[in-house]
Amino acid sequence: MEAKIVAIGNSKGVRIPKAVLRQSKLDPSRPVQLQVRDHAIVIGQAPHPRAGWEESFQKKRPRKPENLWGGLPIDEGWDK
Repeated sequence: MEAKIVAIGNSKGVRIPKAVLRQSKLDPSRPVQLQVRDHAIVIGQAPHPRAGWEESFQKKRPRKPENLWGGLPIDEGWDK
């Protein structure tokens, strides 16, 4: 399918036909990434900004509490 490069303000753009967008399965409400490969522009869905966070949190081990009171045991209060 052919398309024309059109002026959009100070930039240039290409209108993506509805059928092509549907076939690409790109989500029009999310950002896309543009890459240049072998003199071609490749458009792909940008990863979600928090992609992989859930798996990363699952891998984390609980931290030991840091003892800021030097030799004072953590389970003793200073006011007891």
